[in-house]
Amino acid sequence: MQHQLTAFFRKRVEHYSEQKYVLAVSGGVDSMVLLNAMITLFGDDAKNRLVVAHVNYGLRAQAVDEEQLVHRFCKLHQIPMETKNWHEEENDSTSEKSLRDFRYDFFREVIQKYEAQYLVLAHHQDDQSETVLMKWSRGSTIEGLSGMKEIRTVRGLTILRPFLSFEKKDLYEEAEKQQVPFLEDESNESDDYTRNRYRHHVVPFLKEENPNVGAHFQKSAQMIADAVACLMPILEEKQEQLFKKGKKKVSFQREAFLKEPVEMQRLLLQQVLVQMDTTIPVVQMEQILEKVGSDKAQLT
Repeated sequence: MQHQLTAFFRKRVEHYSEQKYVLAVSGGVDSMVLLNAMITLFGDDAKNRLVVAHVNYGLRAQAVDEEQLVHRFCKLHQIPMETKNWHEEENDSTSEKSLRDFRYDFFREVIQKYEAQYLVLAHHQDDQSETVLMKWSRGSTIEGLSGMKEIRTVRGLTILRPFLSFEKKDLYEEAEKQQVPFLEDESNESDDYTRNRYRHHVVPFLKEENPNVGAHFQKSAQMIADAVACLMPILEEKQEQLFKKGKKKVSFQREAFLKEPVEMQRLLLQQVLVQMDTTIPVVQMEQILEKVGSDKAQLT
């Protein structure tokens, strides 16, 4: 694993040994193995290259134990650690989106404080399979179907995911081999969460059919990501030519739009809807395209 981690950083990060990284560490096996591996990667310089960011949501009794575990490990290795507590009374809800926004706002704060260049997350191959499956079942854009990326910049935040080629079982094996302490999140056992239902029922079934399904999901996601990277400049150019966005509506050059192949029409319409923060079912998409083909209309 250590060799593969080193190869990842050499490939993805220019002058990687001179950069500074914020690691999101929960205390679970994934992030603790990542922290230990990166400490090994940087050796004596780890205390100058790494900063741990830990979020304590306080939603489970185990949250205090997790924070203390991460704190002890960081203290042992002289790694700076920043913690932020979630206060439910100060936030609108405990929805998945609210919690996600909370932690990413915190990660940005830590990155700015320490002048770090990268946020490193411990998502692995099983996480990728779950993510792609959920997006397929809910309906997603082509970019969404490409899953999580090994490196991605979002709103000025550059995210690294060096474990996407590893299965969860690999991380358990590494934790045992390197004697890395961790705590299991008991909420992972509950089927109350959508992701857990995929984790407990759908992914295991697929692995029974094909033990290499995780690697195939990762490869397919990468192929889609490559296709999206090639396609986006074309879509953006055509969108600029054909569409004009106003305050409350989007107008377009109908005749020029209809000269495009129906596949391109579908992709362009989908791109515009995404930018309007709107998602619609496939059936409705086809209805809109049919209407555009028969009437002079505006997309509003």
